[in-house]
Amino acid sequence: MDQQVKVRGYRIELGEVEAALREHAAVEDVVVTAREVAPDDQRLCAYLVQNSQIEIEDHKQIAQWQAVWNDTYNQTSPENDPAFNFIGWNSSHTGLPIPAEEMREWIDQAVERILSLKPSRVLEIGCGSGLLLLRLASHCSHYWGTDFSPAALALLRRQLAESELPQVTLNQRLADDFQGMEAEAFDAVVLNSVAQYFPSIEYLLRVLEGAVKVVSAGGSIFVGDVRSLPLLEALHTSIELHRAPASLPVARLRQRVQRLLEREQELIIDPAFFMALKQHLPQISSVQIQPKRGLHHNELTQFRYDVILHVGNESSQGTEPEQMDWQMHGLTLAAVRRLLREREPEMLRFVHVPNARVLTHVKALELLTNEESLETAGQLREVLLEVENKGVDPEDLWALSQDLPYSVDISWANRYADGGFDVTFTHSSKAQAESSEQLRGSAGITLRSEPWSHYATNPLRGAFARKLVPELKHFLSERLPEYMIPFTFVLMEALPLTPNGKVNRLALAVPDDVRPEIESAFVAPRTPDEELLAEIFAEVLNLEEVGVHDHFFKLGGHSLLATQIISRIRDAFQVELPLRSMFETPTVAGLTATIEEFKNKNKSAEIQASTIGRVSREQHRVKISPQGLTEVPDALRRDPSRITKSGLNTSPIKSLPLE
Repeated sequence: MDQQVKVRGYRIELGEVEAALREHAAVEDVVVTAREVAPDDQRLCAYLVQNSQIEIEDHKQIAQWQAVWNDTYNQTSPENDPAFNFIGWNSSHTGLPIPAEEMREWIDQAVERILSLKPSRVLEIGCGSGLLLLRLASHCSHYWGTDFSPAALALLRRQLAESELPQVTLNQRLADDFQGMEAEAFDAVVLNSVAQYFPSIEYLLRVLEGAVKVVSAGGSIFVGDVRSLPLLEALHTSIELHRAPASLPVARLRQRVQRLLEREQELIIDPAFFMALKQHLPQISSVQIQPKRGLHHNELTQFRYDVILHVGNESSQGTEPEQMDWQMHGLTLAAVRRLLREREPEMLRFVHVPNARVLTHVKALELLTNEESLETAGQLREVLLEVENKGVDPEDLWALSQDLPYSVDISWANRYADGGFDVTFTHSSKAQAESSEQLRGSAGITLRSEPWSHYATNPLRGAFARKLVPELKHFLSERLPEYMIPFTFVLMEALPLTPNGKVNRLALAVPDDVRPEIESAFVAPRTPDEELLAEIFAEVLNLEEVGVHDHFFKLGGHSLLATQIISRIRDAFQVELPLRSMFETPTVAGLTATIEEFKNKNKSAEIQASTIGRVSREQHRVKISPQGLTEVPDALRRDPSRITKSGLNTSPIKSLPLE
């Protein structure tokens, strides 16, 4: 009632903690609560709303990505052909490089899609090591490539020195820098697999605003390899389910998925953003949003898409095609083929076609979220094996154009939550009779009722939290005692309110994992000893996982929990550490080294200790009086070291006091 709580024996006034946090310039509003993370273990949790007047700097995020890619491009390519430099393209599921065959398919399909636009004067933003440039430039009269990485451009210049491509111009600059470029200087602008590294959706908006100005009427902007926001949670579910041991409880699996979402550092974009651009940039006449092409099923083809923004030459959209709901009519690929052959419609569109590429992953997310009977990751995998995938691979629909007189357009513009898509078949006779602009009927205006931030993740949010939370803890440490500093901080867009406008504390979500933001990046255990010790830390702290450099006391540990750690170390490692070890080396990495040091000391002591000789009690009786030893056998008199092994001092030997 009076907002007082008791934490580890201390009575705390929550309002006092909230008042201290509100003094920080970056905090607009805050609520502090006490959460029970284990029986008799309460911890403070602060829910923060960031001050909207505090700007998050884009350039720091850009500089970090610049350092990452400079380091990547400085590495030697494993491919003999420098034109296929796929360093850095690793699977999110395994951490291993994506197979070269799949990467070659990925780049070949992107090149084919761009060449279908018949570009002549091209600006490529983020040309990297030249994966696209070295394949497209020979088809163009002028090709201008820009990149923010000097290492990438140096590598590309070495390759161009051996090629006959005088039409290529390279320039180091940021993506939103169009200084010195004339209006309508290009008929195509290409941004392939670079938007995800932009610091915000507003930054991407600035880039596209600049691109529209330098593209001539009838030209286009190709934004390739965009990560899909509607499928982001399904992607992270598939990643964590792939990594999880069969015995992992589904509750912990949910926590792992949630943590991946919170740690997302890339810009993930909703296709609806590109549809809303038409209202913001009237120069855009139509929009195409297409799933990636490719026969291989990997995260590139399953969870990414390409966007083509057509600029200028607005024209009528022509007749709206007949539509059929795929799932309502229970259609199959064979039924569609038969229907097109028998009816020969000029145009026919099928809406909400189930996507075979992602259907299993979407189902896994659905089961993980709603199925309470599942207890482990292994059980979830078993259920998924029994789920019949009735989806259609987009490549199978594109393939119909090879033996039927139809062009095939597959669109993700309607952003179905299950990854479904729309497909339009246009008879070749109609395609020849009408201009390509008239056939882009799926790209009408989407009225923008949401702020731009609604259409994408915020890569700066996590970076801001990692910077802000340590700053807040230091700020509070100067004003409050240690036990009043919140254990974890949750950043929110707004605090939930009751109908009468007061903060609804009951509506504050309980964090899935109360592991706080800490200053060091998460590093997984690297050795069996570190794995065992990290597991002990996690169990005692009631956390899902602990990194090797995570500070025990910053994770919520205290003296009582430290004694539990020492006790478990004794049982697990057969080492008796003093309690002070937890304060001297309060991390998994540091404590592992301490344990190894104690083991080595014990081994050394065992080697140095000589064996104590056995003496017959009957033959060598020692008479003891209250004053001490009065008789010592001749054998012991000759070898006093045998007495010192019993802890006695042999000099003088005649009268030794008893302890």
